[in-house]
Amino acid sequence: MSKIVLLQSVAREYLSLKFAWRRNQKLISVTKFAVVFMLLIVLAGFYAYTITMASTSGYFLEEAKNELETLQFEKSVQELAVIRKEKSLRNDMNLHYSNTRFAGHGSNMVTVNTYGEFVANQAGGVN
Repeated sequence: MSKIVLLQSVAREYLSLKFAWRRNQKLISVTKFAVVFMLLIVLAGFYAYTITMASTSGYFLEEAKNELETLQFEKSVQELAVIRKEKSLRNDMNLHYSNTRFAGHGSNMVTVNTYGEFVANQAGGVN
């Protein structure tokens, strides 16, 4: 007899759930719609965030590239000025030392007499 009571109570519960399901079908449909709508809102927000970050990153990347090009140009101009200054200093130094026997060398050069000059000095000749 306990099996019959148990089966009747399970059948009763099933029928009550089936009746509640039919009664709440509209609520379940609204809930499904709300869940799908919220999911679409979240996905659209994520898409908008991703697109905004990508375009913002591209903008700032372009700005950084422009700044880098400007700095490289300024560096090239400064290098050119340094090269021109070095060239002018080298030319000035060559002009200054062009009248000396050892053109282009500093004043701490030691001059060494050649063999011919040595023989001439021994013979009483003048350098």
